[in-house]
Amino acid sequence: MRFKRNAREDDYSIQLIPLIDVVFFLLAFFMLSTTFVDINRNLDINLPEAKAGAASEKPMVFEIEISVDGKVRLNGEDVTLAALGTLLKQRVHGMAHGKRSVVIRADKKANHGEVVKVMDICKRSGVTQIGVAVR
Repeated sequence: MRFKRNAREDDYSIQLIPLIDVVFFLLAFFMLSTTFVDINRNLDINLPEAKAGAASEKPMVFEIEISVDGKVRLNGEDVTLAALGTLLKQRVHGMAHGKRSVVIRADKKANHGEVVKVMDICKRSGVTQIGVAVR
């Protein structure tokens, strides 16, 4: 005995395998297109912008951050301006002359005098190259 197939059921069924493929492609797209958090960023700093200059690799050894309220960090550690000089002298002492470099990440609304003080401390501590981070 031959049963008649109901054509309506076959025409309107949902194909699950292509639907799952599309969901996985969307998931992969959104995972790859999201912006990842900068793990080196410790303070909430809004960097000033620069029109000229090319981005280069970061050969910097030390990173000093200065926030709007005057907080200073050396490679993620909270320090005072007085302690910054002694810490830099201790860490720079055994390094080769060419590798004694610092990058300063200061908020664009930070006190200009604080940035100059940090630069002066770096020079007195034996740092040979000082860079200022911009975006």
